[in-house]
Amino acid sequence: MSKTNRKNDILIDFMRGFSILYIVGYWHLLDYTAFYVSQDPWITRLTVIILGLFMLISGYLIGLRRSFLSYTDVFEFYKARFLRIYPPYAISSLLFWATGLGSQLSALKSIALISVFSFSSLRTLWFIAVLVVFYIIAPLMVGLRRYKVVYALFSLGIIVLGLFGNFRLFTFDPRFFLYFFAFCSRIIYC
Repeated sequence: MSKTNRKNDILIDFMRGFSILYIVGYWHLLDYTAFYVSQDPWITRLTVIILGLFMLISGYLIGLRRSFLSYTDVFEFYKARFLRIYPPYAISSLLFWATGLGSQLSALKSIALISVFSFSSLRTLWFIAVLVVFYIIAPLMVGLRRYKVVYALFSLGIIVLGLFGNFRLFTFDPRFFLYFFAFCSRIIYC
């Protein structure tokens, strides 16, 4: 590994770690204490930027993968991501319901990974729900990026579907679209 790549890896790990610590250790922790600061517009804007940074990095790291050559590659990708993210997320969803921080229906929708499509995500777990949906479509996006026009149409189609679709069965969480562009732009960048 060259020195430049090592420095980039360290910088990426630092930015990812910083964004996680900020969101978990500052933004959400303060939501559950007496020092509720989420209503400050400057802090809210900073939080949107930091969440966007995390999505940029996630898309970039997934985009570094050249391609998914087989179903086994896709399965291994899902296995690595979901074993690391889904069990704590599902347990957290149940704890939110058990402690009264969320409804039973919201917890079940979160566990079923459909809360993003029903705008019923749990208060601080919505970001994980969005990230998991991004991970679900990531192998398809990596495969499509060779065809720039198809990739752009697919990405635009998702946005149009969510923004202009008024469906009885589902309505996208608007925060999905706030971070979708950051995620998909980094996949194609790589």
